[in-house]
Amino acid sequence: MAMSDGDETAALRQRFPRPSPPAAALQAMSILGTNGWLLLLLLRGAASPTAFALYGVIELILLSLVSNLAMFGIPVRLRVGSPDLPLAQRLVAISAISAVLFAIAWASVPDRGHFDRLFESASPWRVLGELQILRPLLLSQVLMVAGALGDRLRWRQDGGPFVNGVALSATPKFLNAIVAPIAAAMLVALLVPPGNAHRALAWSGVYLAIKCGLELLVLAWQCLGMPERKPDGERTSARR
Repeated sequence: MAMSDGDETAALRQRFPRPSPPAAALQAMSILGTNGWLLLLLLRGAASPTAFALYGVIELILLSLVSNLAMFGIPVRLRVGSPDLPLAQRLVAISAISAVLFAIAWASVPDRGHFDRLFESASPWRVLGELQILRPLLLSQVLMVAGALGDRLRWRQDGGPFVNGVALSATPKFLNAIVAPIAAAMLVALLVPPGNAHRALAWSGVYLAIKCGLELLVLAWQCLGMPERKPDGERTSARR
């Protein structure tokens, strides 16, 4: 039997609950702050396509770890939108998805030399430092940890279902890790001739525009675009 409009809305809200004003404000700060930092690196010529692609994947991995840690000690029945999976299965899923996203990033960037150095280096952190993405990653994670602590404090004070605000922000970042590098590669291939000196700059600009736009769009949809579930009586009246 097909789901009614009300049931579909309720299911969507269960999976993507509307964030509280503090959680929404923190997500907006994280989006604008980290993407602004990346834009500054782009304008200064201090970043490469590999840096942006790696940033997107690593940020998502760290965010997934923080969001799972945020649910530690929360009864399963109170976790809104969280699948009931053991910790080992969660880690396996994160590892498998991360490997796929790294492969997408590697296949999409026009400068794979940095990827080769990262995998071959005895000190990957040094390579990431040279790519200048450690500081924006640190900023992102500080904001995510602050959001997770805020969610826990509100839950301890108010009780009831636990809405993981950190997990909500993973949705656009996951979409971005798939869509942005592929779209950037396709657009650059169509618009920028091979061997053009500005090819890497064009890829980075397209990637960053898609990343920031997608994250803001999904946040706006979660906060404003999707209607709240209507009471049964109100849905019945509307149908009449």
